[in-house]
Amino acid sequence: SLAGKMALMPMPTWEEGGIRTSTWGGTGLAITKQCRRPDLAWKLAMYLYYDAAQVGPRFAATDILPPLKTAWTDPAIRAENAFYSGQRLGQEFVNVASQVPKDYDTAYSTQATTKLSEAFTNAATYYEQHGEDGLREFTAGELKRCADQVRRLMARNVFLNDGEQQGVAQ
Repeated sequence: SLAGKMALMPMPTWEEGGIRTSTWGGTGLAITKQCRRPDLAWKLAMYLYYDAAQVGPRFAATDILPPLKTAWTDPAIRAENAFYSGQRLGQEFVNVASQVPKDYDTAYSTQATTKLSEAFTNAATYYEQHGEDGLREFTAGELKRCADQVRRLMARNVFLNDGEQQGVAQ
């Protein structure tokens, strides 16, 4: 029932010449130290990511652009997509692939995202109660408070900490 009713469009930019794409999450593959056959796991990873015969059909099933750039000309990636008003979904992804910002993930990403959401929620509550008066200052304070909480958490990591909690409010 959705066939032909969806379409892709570039995101708006906040500044002249800004990027018109984004990213949400990412994909990755890890071979753990506990793996009994890391050589076989590596072969599987190479097959999944770089076997040219597999990436086209996998794109058709998942709509995930493969990292193998030479496969971006595969007919399955260039095919029209009935759900997207006949747009060539894969080709649209290829057109903006170089503009997608890097997506870094660390052991603290979840906590940082949670704290950012907390600051946003507190700012929204402030706005509901007080309007725009003092909103900018309140929001800046909330962002700093939440960032400092993440910094304190990170400072507990003996592998990252040089023994000092530099720049972190106590």
